[in-house]
This record gives sequence, C-alpha cells and structure tokens, in this order.
Amino acid sequence: MMLSSGQLNKISLKVLRYRKGLAQGELADLLGVKQATVSHIETFRMTPSPKLHKKICEVLELSENFPIAYSDEKKN
Repeated sequence: MMLSSGQLNKISLKVLRYRKGLAQGELADLLGVKQATVSHIETFRMTPSPKLHKKICEVLELSENFPIAYSDEKKN
C-alpha cells in the first residue's frame, strides 16, 4: 500500500491476521509462541525477533520484506 507521499503504509499484524481468518491463539500455535506474544506484538508492546518475523511472513504467506507495522508510528 502506498500513502499519498509515496511512503509505504505498513499494515499491523492484527489486520493481517484478520485477513487470514485466524484468531490470536491460532496464529500463536502456527508460530510456536504463546498467545500473549501475539497480543504483545499486535498492541505494539513487543517487536518480534528477525527469526519470528520470518516465521510470521511464512505463516501469513507474505514476502520476508513485507512492511508489517510493529510499532505505533503515530506516537513516534
């Protein structure tokens, strides 16, 4: 997705998960993590490791460089 300024608009993990029809617990199971971990990532309290990011992209069938929002950039 592109913003009018030409910058990439990052999509949150929560939106991507909804698009796949997955509950937090289901995604957590597929990733091999606890549901709390998915919750923390979705609420911008945690940034996944590069290894977990790669697994997220695999599970959600995204390219590894897909721009996922892992922080609330509006607050920055």
